[in-house]
Amino acid sequence: MNCPFQFQFRQNDNVNIYCDDTMAYLNSTGIPDHNYLDPKDLLYDQEFSIQFPLYPELETNITYQDPCDFTTVFQLDNKPDDIKYNPIVGFALNGVPFFSPLSIEWVDPFYPPDDKSPEDLDGCVAHVQSTGIYHYHMMPPCLFGDDGNGDTPLVEVGDAKTVALDGFDPNDGLQIIGWAFDGHPIYGPYDDFGNLHNKLDNCNGKKDQNDDYGYYSTPTFPYHVGCFGPGIIPTEPPECTTNY
Repeated sequence: MNCPFQFQFRQNDNVNIYCDDTMAYLNSTGIPDHNYLDPKDLLYDQEFSIQFPLYPELETNITYQDPCDFTTVFQLDNKPDDIKYNPIVGFALNGVPFFSPLSIEWVDPFYPPDDKSPEDLDGCVAHVQSTGIYHYHMMPPCLFGDDGNGDTPLVEVGDAKTVALDGFDPNDGLQIIGWAFDGHPIYGPYDDFGNLHNKLDNCNGKKDQNDDYGYYSTPTFPYHVGCFGPGIIPTEPPECTTNY
């Protein structure tokens, strides 16, 4: 059957989505529909096959989850038991995966602590990992915006969070940019009044006026999905980043 109007992806040769009464089923190559940088020619069809609950139930026993601890925050029954899915927290509307906001060293890939180095990224604030998966750690500026710098190293383009925000227009209001594995939407950085989101829990989420939970992109860590929520309002800054 057709999916609910709000649960949409860009269906094309790389992406296919269909639904039944309870689940949405996404098949994706993971190959982006915009310019990208792949200097080592690593990218290939990943044959992703994913299930999202259409009507997710919220956890009521809320405890603190640390977005800096990858091992504790990204386990779900509907998530495939396959190593290539381990770092994935959701998928953008173009079928490209969102990885956790951590690098392979378990720190912020853009603004790590002083003893670590930022990862190499392209002008879409993304990159291809050694296993051939192209992925986002932050809101992708090339999803709706200009991808002219997509095949240019980020160091030549500018600061990661500035480049990411430049891909979104405050006048466009609240936009869904993808879906988390738990079935909740991932929104872009602006609300319907053109303001950046605030008062988010440690998973980067909150409930809206209809009591529906979602994740909200921010130019600060954890950027999109810090853990599968709902979470609690953090009282201490995360230790794996300098950007909070």
